[in-house]
Amino acid sequence: MFLLQRLIFIWWSLMVVASSIAACCYLIFLIGRLLHDIIRFQQIKKLLKAVFDEREKDIYYWVEKLHAQNFVFSQGENILYYAIKNHRKRAVQYLLSAHVPIEYEINHRFRVSVLSMAIVEKEPLEYIQLLVRAGADILYLDSFEKTPLQYADESERSDRTLIVTLLQEALQKRNTKYE
Repeated sequence: MFLLQRLIFIWWSLMVVASSIAACCYLIFLIGRLLHDIIRFQQIKKLLKAVFDEREKDIYYWVEKLHAQNFVFSQGENILYYAIKNHRKRAVQYLLSAHVPIEYEINHRFRVSVLSMAIVEKEPLEYIQLLVRAGADILYLDSFEKTPLQYADESERSDRTLIVTLLQEALQKRNTKYE
């Protein structure tokens, strides 16, 4: 009986130690993850600052380092739309040359076009022209099953006809290119 009690005590002691070790390992994992997230957040802030200040070398550096081509903010915007929204024309040009996508997906479910967003949010015409010249897909179907051309056609923008014409011309060029 005494031996059985000793074995139960040893087994229980090992379980307490093992659970403590597991808890410590998990705590170390959480701390490591938190530090990683803090560092990533600081790096993203540096990218946003570089875009806002339109610093070409820093934009290229941080886009490459963070693989920011596919980075999407919680609002569903990528870094390219952030630059457009803040009217940073040179930054938009740098991001386009760094191959930040104009069309992208969020969580493999929600399809977004920066061109559609720029049309709907009434961003200046010069940004829409930049996106079209960079090869934006005029017929890209977003998650609402609408294309940038449809958004432009339904828009209440004062420059609506200019945008529709621009998109139709780009579409014609694309179609003649493939004929």
